[in-house]
Amino acid sequence: MSKQTRATQMLQRKAVAFSVHGYDYDPKAALQAVGGKAAALVV
Repeated sequence: MSKQTRATQMLQRKAVAFSVHGYDYDPKAALQAVGGKAAALVV
């Protein structure tokens, strides 16, 4: 999965500090399940 998104590109252009956090997910899972897991890991 790409670590570059329009959001991260904009943050880089604006010189805003950020970090990318990776996580494992089931590529066969529904998109909502992937997003839900990502959200749970951020909190």
